[in-house]
Amino acid sequence: AGFMRLAELGYLRREVPRRRAVWSGGQPGWPAGVKVVAVKDLPESEVWSVTGPLAAALERSYIGTQDCPALCGMRSMEDVLESHRSVGRFDASMWWVIYAGDQPEGCMLLSPCDEQRTVELVYLGLGPDLRGKGLAKALLEMAMARLAGGPWRTLACAVDMTNTPALRLYQWAGFRSFTSRLAFVRALGR
Repeated sequence: AGFMRLAELGYLRREVPRRRAVWSGGQPGWPAGVKVVAVKDLPESEVWSVTGPLAAALERSYIGTQDCPALCGMRSMEDVLESHRSVGRFDASMWWVIYAGDQPEGCMLLSPCDEQRTVELVYLGLGPDLRGKGLAKALLEMAMARLAGGPWRTLACAVDMTNTPALRLYQWAGFRSFTSRLAFVRALGR
């Protein structure tokens, strides 16, 4: 029917800590020149713009990605933003843009799924300039500290099973597999 196999997706989850963690100094140690900005602190007019910092961060994170690389270029940025926003309940205080200097270079998007008492890690991606610096670990630690002591039981995500760096990160963070699925995709005429 014209579909191509996109990836085997592993679905992972881990328990959210019951107690709030406190970083030494109150903040994670971001590398020099890196800042993490909550989407709630961005101008409203820029948040959903295809030329805004969130879209730019997503675009940068797709360069050389190992997360379903065949999907790159198949969707418009409007579709990408809307698909991320449609997962769970959008909460701008749980979405972050990561900057290298003044340039958006990545993002981490969490969305509560209140009925299941879980939070979905919708997306965590870094551009080439920020990879390999331990930043993804620090971002996950920030996420767990943000969720700890709240109403959620688990943090869940889906990962391309060929994405070795992401699998190592999630294993380090205590995620465990609970199912897997084959994902297929077909480009539709525009």
